Amino acid sequence: MFACLKQSRNSLVLLLILSFYPCIKAQTTQKQIRYTPIGTFYSDYTPKTGAPRQGILMPEGKGKIKIFKEYQSALKMLDWFEYI
Repeated sequence: MFACLKQSRNSLVLLLILSFYPCIKAQTTQKQIRYTPIGTFYSDYTPKTGAPRQGILMPEGKGKIKIFKEYQSALKMLDWFEYI
């Protein structure tokens, strides 16, 4: 299933990978979808200043993603990608 994903590695997004992981909890009830967070994103930007809408204009901007331990095994193939 994932062999075909490697060939189009630049165009794949994190959500597509996560959609294959059976432990992700998305529950549908009465036209609502509830998602369970799998981690936290940290950056130097504050809610007051906000992150730039076009990140390519701020190449020095950095961030860090902390994935919760129970979801880390689902993301082992992220090293196939140049960007997430």
